[in-house]
Amino acid sequence: SRMKVSQKLPFLGYLCLVWEFMMHSLVFPSISKAIPDFFPKRSGDLQLGLEHGRFAVGDLCSDERLSGVRTINAGPDDPNWRAVFQLAVVKSRFKDCCVVMGAPKNLVTSLQAKFSVPFDIIGHEIDGTELKTRVEKILVVPEASGHALAYQEALKEEVLVISIGFGTVEVGAADDTGVIASSLKSFDRGMAVCAEHVMTDLMGMGAAATVRDGGLHFWDDLVRDVHDGRARDLPKSTARGVVPFNEVHTVVHENLRSHSAELVTLLRAHLKTLRHRKFSLILTGGGLLYTPVKQALERMAEEDNYDLVESTKENRLRSAALGFRSIGREYFPDKNVVALDLGNHTTVAYYVPQGSESQ
Repeated sequence: SRMKVSQKLPFLGYLCLVWEFMMHSLVFPSISKAIPDFFPKRSGDLQLGLEHGRFAVGDLCSDERLSGVRTINAGPDDPNWRAVFQLAVVKSRFKDCCVVMGAPKNLVTSLQAKFSVPFDIIGHEIDGTELKTRVEKILVVPEASGHALAYQEALKEEVLVISIGFGTVEVGAADDTGVIASSLKSFDRGMAVCAEHVMTDLMGMGAAATVRDGGLHFWDDLVRDVHDGRARDLPKSTARGVVPFNEVHTVVHENLRSHSAELVTLLRAHLKTLRHRKFSLILTGGGLLYTPVKQALERMAEEDNYDLVESTKENRLRSAALGFRSIGREYFPDKNVVALDLGNHTTVAYYVPQGSESQ
């Protein structure tokens, strides 16, 4: 049975508003670009001088027509990923803090190992103001645990969250005791797999091997454009002419359908191990922007008798960071906490001051 968010889930959106009032936060697209100088007429929130250079992030990159770089799950060794992470943390204006952030379950251990705490982040704003934050501890948790905790706290019942991302598909569940460890699962079958298959098929038809910063993001953009009805011809590599839109359209939609079917097969096999529990099912992640993916998962929920809770775009955007906020409240009750969801498409940071654990 499908239940609309207005019927079943009004509270998460309300929590977002309440917590937004209680805490500072920062939300921006997860792109960054090194810049030689600040843009004096643009928002200071989205540009900062760091120890490894000046950077613009988020909407400022598109406003200034910069070729912003998306670095999915790269970690602190990558200068662009580090810029997004450091800006999101130091803009808290905390003198010291603990960071709770998410990663695909299969990358949690490796990402945690890349940080050596404590360390200082030093930034300079447009007006010369120095920002300095000491990161005392970092806790990296499975991304799906954040989603699951946020929705469980809102619904007050057992929830199972499936997040269809670009790189991975993440699954996690929670009940009133917290995250259910056996439910956590990561599949390397995000929408990048669909983009890669589209690339292979179209290059086999003679399309030029277009490469941009971020690699498969060019082909992911192509899939999105075609799905949304925007015509895209592709230039051929060895001769004049193009791969016409109708052929591009066919390739994209065939791959979306086959990828959707593969996702259902994978997820059903995992969910069977949890059938002894009665979950409400919540779907999230950028993959839901694709109608074939969304419809396939909704059919799975209906055929397998899950109560499907339909969430809003705003809830899907913020739920992981709100869940990380809850984890931070538990693990670091006497510290300033930055709850950080550094996602492939959007970065969300909540800044929780020391002593606000009762909020």
